[in-house]
Amino acid sequence: MIPRHKYHPNSALVFAGAVVMVTLFVLSLFVEPAYPGIPPKLIKQARFLAAHGGVTGSCHGCATLRMQALTRKLVEYRFRPAGAGAVSTALCVVRGESGFNPGAISHTGDYGVAQVNRATWESVYPEWWQPVRGFRYALLDPVFNVNVMWSMSRWGTSWSPWVVYNRGYCS
Repeated sequence: MIPRHKYHPNSALVFAGAVVMVTLFVLSLFVEPAYPGIPPKLIKQARFLAAHGGVTGSCHGCATLRMQALTRKLVEYRFRPAGAGAVSTALCVVRGESGFNPGAISHTGDYGVAQVNRATWESVYPEWWQPVRGFRYALLDPVFNVNVMWSMSRWGTSWSPWVVYNRGYCS
């Protein structure tokens, strides 16, 4: 005779929990990451314009006035939780590093709005230099780059990674 397993009341709960976890995982593959504080409409506008003519070259400031204004708004919204001083410093750093051009690439290998150095960070975060959402590199996506800047600045409290700040232009 084959022993029958008794139905355990928690087995349905365990199964339901597993289904929920798998569903959430699958959905996470298709849902954009959240960028707290940045309005979704601004994210959409900045990405669209950066990929469709808003960036006029890879030099400092080589972006349309509209692209520069959208980049400025991205920085303002992302750094707002850290206070007015952090917003002011972040804007100064971006103005000095890229001139609000999300497509800026320097001769020293610095990329995007915050001018993240490839030689320093590629071995740590190789995915930053992969194509994403129509951009040659993830760091050329203005929303992604501003979010990287937020993390690198330790949430608006440390500006040491940027030459512009270290030389006293933004203090």
